[in-house]
Amino acid sequence: MKNVYAYIRVSTKEQNEDRQILAIKKLKIEGIKIYIDKQSGKDFKRLMCTHNPGHVKI
Repeated sequence: MKNVYAYIRVSTKEQNEDRQILAIKKLKIEGIKIYIDKQSGKDFKRLMCTHNPGHVKI
């Protein structure tokens, strides 16, 4: 199986990512890795901006 990553982003630390987490969990993908980004700014280098062969991003 390919590595599967989910990327959750909220713009501020005050915002809540719970709805996004619930939506991803409803997919029932075994072994999914969830990354949460609470960083604001369009020029911030995010983890999920790069692509690696064999990885699936949601």
